[in-house]
Amino acid sequence: MATHGRHSLFRVPDPAHHLYRSMTADRPDGRDPSESQIVHRYLGDQAPDDMSRRTAMIRGALRREQKRRFGRYQKALLVLAVVAVAVSGYAYLQHRRVERAKGVAQDLFYAMKALELEVGRLQLTADERASYRARQADLARQYHGYLEDLGVYGRGTPKEIQVIYRVVHRFGESEINVPEEFVQEVRRFIRRWRDSGRLTTSLARATEHAYGPRIAEIMLANDLPPEFFYVALQESDLKTEAVGRPTRFGIAKGMWQFMPETGRAYGLRIGPLVGQPRADPADDRHDFEKSTAAAARYLKDIYSTDAQASGLLVIASYNWGQSNVLRLIRAMPENPRERNFWRLLSTYRDRIPRETYNYVLAIVSAAVIAEQPDLFGFAVTPPLPAGGAASSVADGP
Repeated sequence: MATHGRHSLFRVPDPAHHLYRSMTADRPDGRDPSESQIVHRYLGDQAPDDMSRRTAMIRGALRREQKRRFGRYQKALLVLAVVAVAVSGYAYLQHRRVERAKGVAQDLFYAMKALELEVGRLQLTADERASYRARQADLARQYHGYLEDLGVYGRGTPKEIQVIYRVVHRFGESEINVPEEFVQEVRRFIRRWRDSGRLTTSLARATEHAYGPRIAEIMLANDLPPEFFYVALQESDLKTEAVGRPTRFGIAKGMWQFMPETGRAYGLRIGPLVGQPRADPADDRHDFEKSTAAAARYLKDIYSTDAQASGLLVIASYNWGQSNVLRLIRAMPENPRERNFWRLLSTYRDRIPRETYNYVLAIVSAAVIAEQPDLFGFAVTPPLPAGGAASSVADGP
């Protein structure tokens, strides 16, 4: 349709345009009024004297629309507030429920550890031992039920973290307590094993000589987690002929790297080459069966007393020296709940040698890899029998 200049033939006068022009005409400098100035003049409490009837009607309509919209806005805010309170209340109740479930799960876990310590300390008949194991199994079922409710091994937890949890559990620590920092450190050490061929070579040696099943059998006979197999791997790469560096305490020898004094204390014959940095055929420390049996007894002594069934504390003691770690452990409360590796780290981190920290992480990460090698990119045969930890209270799900 044709138009003439800026005005359409069918143009309807715009009241807002009229207001705008009148305000512009009133300004001596001819500058356009701001939006706030327009609102203040025509919609404020003080109406101008020159307001026309049409303008007053528009003003009234706009105010009514403002009130209507403000009422809807208030209702929306009220609904949002109610929803927010409901969501917050539900989240709070869920948090309380989760915290209660965690507390009960930890109680069950430490009850299992207390029973494990009793089994290790008492001289039991076969029937009594079976009764203890039945009680442990019942506690384990309840504990794993809580883990399922909490989703610890659910779809939201990556597979590799689930494997880390299982291994840590078997070493005598609760999954619920594992710090995120520790999980990340295990992952870092897995990458270190991947960059080295040492683990692959050591596990091939274990397969060749069937070391895994035999070590697992000896550990289980002493009520210990079979995963202590990885202590020997870390100490000597599973070499029975291994010889350590000379130290002021003597020279460590054999797969388990016994010092002469400790070897003697656990019934091993120390050969005539005790002071020489080479293998000695007459030294029991180089005998696989004898040294492994002695190592199990030594580990059990630490495990069932001061370490309070914490395998990770046992590992730290094995590396740093039992007396060094025990001085710190004995300063901690005497119960399994308080005596764990996380508490040791948080309390004495500045006093624990970096070598000992790395030693524990290396063993845990090696056990994690061997639990499910393909998941971590390793083509190795798991050294321990499937379900080999089933007889131990430290068995994970």
